[in-house]
Amino acid sequence: MNALHDSLAIEAIYGNIERQKLQLIALCSPQAQSGNSLLALALAKRAALAGKKVLLVEMNLQHPSLAQRCNAQSTQWPAGSKFWADALYETDQPGLKLLIAPKDDLPHIELKSQDLLSELFSQLKTQFDLIFCDTSPLLNPAAGDIPADMVCSACQGTILNVLSNVDTECQIAQCADILKSCGAHISGAVMNDNVAPSLKQELLRETYRLEKKLPKLMSWLRQKIDKSMLISQKL
Repeated sequence: MNALHDSLAIEAIYGNIERQKLQLIALCSPQAQSGNSLLALALAKRAALAGKKVLLVEMNLQHPSLAQRCNAQSTQWPAGSKFWADALYETDQPGLKLLIAPKDDLPHIELKSQDLLSELFSQLKTQFDLIFCDTSPLLNPAAGDIPADMVCSACQGTILNVLSNVDTECQIAQCADILKSCGAHISGAVMNDNVAPSLKQELLRETYRLEKKLPKLMSWLRQKIDKSMLISQKL
């Protein structure tokens, strides 16, 4: 997991961000526990490795995890968007800083105001080459969340992170409608195969369908599949 930022998949996503010349990107998912925070962190690390000055903003208050992943201690974000610099974390990745949205709602109403959130992002864009925002789930938001659709609409581009075999076609369409209605620009979608079976697993499973009729052949075929370097490659 720690080397995810070096993977071919992250390289492809990062390349797409570079081609679109995006500076402020939101990452969102239909539901919680979709690996959105991990994806955001991997992309931020990849950008920092490219020599960019990067900020990762955690606005996912349902399941905050970036402080733990970055070995950062919790700190208070003073009320008012202009005080964000007092809450920045240094991470172990040179060039990457972390900003965590506070859990206490009342002193930070500005984070739930479209105009003030846009003002905050404008300030951040003057200080960083790339900014990634990890948002709360688009569907079934919890009380106290910073609305994901509002964050997405304030960003230049949005990447929708879909969990294969979990998120349904109906949910994905619903997310697309939400993002379209709020004026967010969908820059791309990521199919997260973390819980999906691999090609190798699927091929092995299929061999057992003919096990009764061709036991020796299927046993031989499974050995070939198991030893195949091409089939064993992660997609």
